[in-house]
Amino acid sequence: MNAVRTARVEREEKKAAISEALDLALRSNRLTQAAIAETLGVSETMVAEWCKPEKPRAITVADAARLPEPARMAMAIEVAGPGHAVGKLPAAASSGDDLRAIANVQRECADVVARHLDAMADGRLSRAEGAELEREVDQAIAALLAVKLRAQQAQRELVIAFRRDEAAAE
Repeated sequence: MNAVRTARVEREEKKAAISEALDLALRSNRLTQAAIAETLGVSETMVAEWCKPEKPRAITVADAARLPEPARMAMAIEVAGPGHAVGKLPAAASSGDDLRAIANVQRECADVVARHLDAMADGRLSRAEGAELEREVDQAIAALLAVKLRAQQAQRELVIAFRRDEAAAE
């Protein structure tokens, strides 16, 4: 198989996978194609084509960006691919107290370790334990991402002051 054919096949496979992720996200979140069409100002037929993995029509980035959050996240996860994580930042990630933020990282990571050790006790990880462990990991990732945002800000601005919540300090 030549490189052009491989790229074409990979592109079609990725379009199908994104289409399938979008369809699953809509169905699992009880979002109808009609409601999506109305929200985006496109035809219901177009949305149906976006959700048809066997012959998908590529959704534009502008339309994907306006989808409801569960659908955007499902598509982002599929686009990012293996080896990448997609997560939602906590609402207060950009403000607050840096000491509290790092304490939150420590607490959330400890929760992950505790939950994982609890699950390991019987030598198996059940579906329910897996779901709970995943929630704990998501919370830890969100806490770490809040710290990462501050690190990125320092790199952009060269130096930043640590934030301190004066109300909490009193």
